[in-house]
Formats: sequence, C-alpha cells, structure tokens
Amino acid sequence: MRKFWLLLILTVFCFTGCVSGLNSVKTPEDTNLEFWITQEVTLSDFEGYQEKYGWFGANEFYGKGYEPTMDENNEQIDPEYCVKYLVTNYPDYASPKLAVTQISITDPSITFYGLRLTSSEEEITSTMQELGYEVSKSDYEICAEKGDVTFRFSETTIFIVAKVTNHTGIVF
Repeated sequence: MRKFWLLLILTVFCFTGCVSGLNSVKTPEDTNLEFWITQEVTLSDFEGYQEKYGWFGANEFYGKGYEPTMDENNEQIDPEYCVKYLVTNYPDYASPKLAVTQISITDPSITFYGLRLTSSEEEITSTMQELGYEVSKSDYEICAEKGDVTFRFSETTIFIVAKVTNHTGIVF
C-alpha cells in the first residue's frame, strides 16, 4: 500500500511539472501593465475596458485609458499609443480557463523588466538573456523565447505571446 501512495504522489508531481500551467511567467515587479502574460482572468476582469471587435474564439481589450476612434466604415482604429490584451482559453483552446495570451504594446511609457519600447538592442538582449530567454535578431525585430512565451521587440511594437495548444483541433 505504501508503494502505491508513493507511486501516486510521484506520478502527480511528474504530470504537474510537464503540463503548461497558468501564470507560467512570473509578473515583473516593475511593470505598469494591468495584466501579465498567461495571467488567469475572467471576462468580468475587463468590465469597463473597451473591447477590440472582430475576434472569433478570443476577446481583445484595450488597456484603461486607451480608446479607439471609428472610421467612416465604423471600423475601430487603434490610438497611436496603446496596450491591448488578447484573452483566450489557456493552455489549450479547449481548456476551461481563460488567460491573457497576447499583449501588444505601442505606448513607450509601458515598462517591464526595466525595458520599454525605446530600449536599445543591447538592453533588450542582455536583459532577456539574463532572464533565461533565447534571443535572436532579424533586420526588423528582436525575438526572445523561453518555454511557451515569446517576446518580439520592433521599433513600433512589443508583442508578448503565449503559445496556446489546440489538441482537439478546434476550428475558428
């Protein structure tokens, strides 16, 4: 009986360590973002936030204080500077829980890990490497990847993206 319980406990720990969970990326203490990547949320957490329309299988919200304008076709136009949070099921599209799975930042006043949109290539590279991310560069962006999270830094936008699996093959 003792071996059974030991085996059960070890199995639970093994499976727990192998499954991507919510909050897999610790929220930085120095950020002024309202939500963080992989943070578990509910849609009611975004009450009072302006929604960005047009998603199927996801909801996107502007951060507080950012309001889109409307063009002549009644389409939303992002403000010059803003933050947007994409909310989907996570870690799989069939999961019951919702999380922030993408953050897009065009506002140079937003900070995290001591970085911002105006940070130099050297600052971004050294900070992300210190945090254990694998960093690669192209002509137009710096990409930092670790686990299921990717940071993409360009001159105009920072994207923070969590990979979401689709084991059941949901078609949107």
